[in-house]
Amino acid sequence: MINNTVKVSIIVPAYNVEARISKCLNSLVNQTTNEPFEVLVIDDGSTDRTSRIIDRFAGEYSNVRVIHKENGGVSSARNIGINGARGEWIMFVDADDYLDSHCLDRMLSHLQEREYQLAIVGFRLEDEAPQKDRNKIRQFLGPEIGELICLDQWETKLSIIGPWGKLFKTDIIKKEELDFDETISIAEDTVFVLSYYSRINEAICYYDQDYIYWRSENSLSSYGKAPLSEIVEARSLVLQVQEMLFLKYRKNVPSLYMQSNIIDSTKIILMNGIYSKNSISRSGKLVGEFMDADIVKENIVSISSERGYSIRLLRMH
Repeated sequence: MINNTVKVSIIVPAYNVEARISKCLNSLVNQTTNEPFEVLVIDDGSTDRTSRIIDRFAGEYSNVRVIHKENGGVSSARNIGINGARGEWIMFVDADDYLDSHCLDRMLSHLQEREYQLAIVGFRLEDEAPQKDRNKIRQFLGPEIGELICLDQWETKLSIIGPWGKLFKTDIIKKEELDFDETISIAEDTVFVLSYYSRINEAICYYDQDYIYWRSENSLSSYGKAPLSEIVEARSLVLQVQEMLFLKYRKNVPSLYMQSNIIDSTKIILMNGIYSKNSISRSGKLVGEFMDADIVKENIVSISSERGYSIRLLRMH
């Protein structure tokens, strides 16, 4: 239930992060905002000292709550956080990242200007120096949301498809019954974020690099580790949500956006199929199922016709 006295619920999934969690939580409890906020830490069955560290924070700070659960993955942890959130806004912070002390204050001040439904803050890698003159603000109103989803997050230093570095409206998430798909372990966060984009009309981005992102080996793409069948399912889900966004914001989403994502998805699946431990016939069948999807065929034909190619699509068995 949303509590009018809590402005923001910061959800932090935590699993075996004893070396990083204190820095993360210290940055959260020391936010300079005067608005009331809570920090909801979801312990996903940690087996190191993580549980003790976060329990200590909960004992010292009244606005820190901890939920301990059996290990079920980051999606289940985030979903439990959503269900337990009491704030008007929800923010996801990864347990090995941290915030500038003024992050919440600046984000909330921008949200007072009009009825925005999303705020995105700039980020930087932990080993990077903050870029100067980043205090740029950009609005995305109505169909302009289509332009937002086409931005390059590493060029703009805005988290476009990741759940972190954002303020989401809690009542939209709960009214639309949005959650993280617990049946897949890759691209589930992208599906969540793009699904949220399809439900909003006004967003604001500010480029101050107040979210500090720690890129470890675990932060690298998990496509190479996942079963091929899961990769096919995940990429298909992403494309379905992207198609929905494309249809809603057609005038502001260039066709090249959909086409480039089709190409990227096809490349990822084909490469994983080549190096998969599955039999060649099994890999070929899964790749074929993806290539046979209507959204893929339509865009491949579109790409080919625009470039003057003639192509025949064959069903793979």
